[in-house]
Amino acid sequence: MKFGYNFSNQLLKDPFNYSEERIFKLFSGINIDCLEIQLAAVGIIDSKGAVDKTQKEKIITLLKKYRISVGSVHAPYPFYVSNYLNFKKGILHKRALKSLKNSINVANELGVKVVVIHPSHTLGFYKNDAEYEKNITEIIVENLSIIRDYIEKKKYNIKIGLETMAPKKDRVIVGDKPQEIVNIIKALDSKKIGATWDMCHAYRSLVKYNLRVKDFKELARYTYHIHYSSFSPILSQCHCPTYYGREKPIQRMISLLKDYNGIVINEISPIMLIYLNPKRTLKQWFNLIIKQSREDFKKWMH
Repeated sequence: MKFGYNFSNQLLKDPFNYSEERIFKLFSGINIDCLEIQLAAVGIIDSKGAVDKTQKEKIITLLKKYRISVGSVHAPYPFYVSNYLNFKKGILHKRALKSLKNSINVANELGVKVVVIHPSHTLGFYKNDAEYEKNITEIIVENLSIIRDYIEKKKYNIKIGLETMAPKKDRVIVGDKPQEIVNIIKALDSKKIGATWDMCHAYRSLVKYNLRVKDFKELARYTYHIHYSSFSPILSQCHCPTYYGREKPIQRMISLLKDYNGIVINEISPIMLIYLNPKRTLKQWFNLIIKQSREDFKKWMH
């Protein structure tokens, strides 16, 4: 397995205000195998789903300069690009397909094997209703089939990891139950389509829907990629480092992944790290969470 970190734009903002040069220099001194790059968050894909060639080349140059490997990229989601896979037509539909195709093209250029996609919107406007959910799922499958065909036509050595979503109180979120992700993958029927299993999202789904760990067993068979950081009931909306609030359900979910040999990406916010212990440097924190992730998976998978 490889262990990495999710790189977005948080270090570029307050309270850090790092330059991109300083960020990559920081990561070059950390014991990680790879990064996952949030393409829209770092400006490689703009708000309309187009590739910013200047920013793309700048990031590629920094990656080469500091000899940092990219293991996966995260396609834009509606916070950054107004793109919704639950529409059949219109500007948001076109923008969704454009941003996803461009994410795949950039991934291919970077030599990346996994593109993470949120199957459903996170800024939605449908209340929880079974009929809405069924209709939206059908549209999502239809749109993802276009992306599947695009990868196959281009003959890219890339897989899509559909991310397990976190449930919301007031809206339909397709993919916030493990079986929903499995059903979409089966409907698409392609070795190019699998799951990105977000352990924090899965924990929240387990609690909300009174699921059992065995409900995730089939999902484990389709998992290409993992997002990880333990869940803390005290900081319930956050991805928290593994030294804080370890939960037995997550340990048991990880134990289902006996044959997994892909990438594990830690998603803890750097702001949260400093909040938890401001005396540790970011370099110390990042080395700590990656070390702990390695130890957790080695212990819990066997």
